[in-house]
Amino acid sequence: GDIDKGKTRYDELYRLQGLYERFTVAERPNVQELVDPSSILITEGPILLLDTVSNSFQLRHFILLSHMLICAKKKKDNFSFKWKVDLYKCIINYHENGDGVDDTPYIIITELSKGVGDSLTTEVSHTFFTFSEEGCEYNYEFWRDRLYKTQTNLLDVPHISLCANEIVNNLQPELLLKRDWDLLAVGAQVTQYSKGDTIITKGADIQ
Repeated sequence: GDIDKGKTRYDELYRLQGLYERFTVAERPNVQELVDPSSILITEGPILLLDTVSNSFQLRHFILLSHMLICAKKKKDNFSFKWKVDLYKCIINYHENGDGVDDTPYIIITELSKGVGDSLTTEVSHTFFTFSEEGCEYNYEFWRDRLYKTQTNLLDVPHISLCANEIVNNLQPELLLKRDWDLLAVGAQVTQYSKGDTIITKGADIQ
């Protein structure tokens, strides 16, 4: 019952803390999600990341949380941070039949970002392959199923609300300062209009 759920959650937080401590102190600010009480650990495991510059594969370790994917390089028992993506702000394409030349399945994660004042959306893509050996746990289906389910579960009200607040905080300095909103709120009054009423005459000065 509740006791079992509590123990399971405690074990999960303990495991997240253990992953966090495998990063160097200098890199821990990059992975604060691991010690966020709201984070849920979905899975972790190895993948083969495609380096598009050298056209070679790099062994990397994925840590999949309920809203974030962290990529690290494993060094013995420790991790070296490489990058992370917010699953709510990315597009994941699953290429089950390969690229038409090679039938090896792969997955592309494209992160989309657009800062205040930016006219274009920035795209950063990461292509990775999985282990295809017979009996290997971390195969294509393993990562496809967990990524798809995790991203689908993000369409919940709390996460959308969190993202909306972040957007509002980013936009506010571009529009009005907080004190401006406060002053408007103090002097605000409500006027009701009916259909057909004149709200303001064309050409009139706005005070």
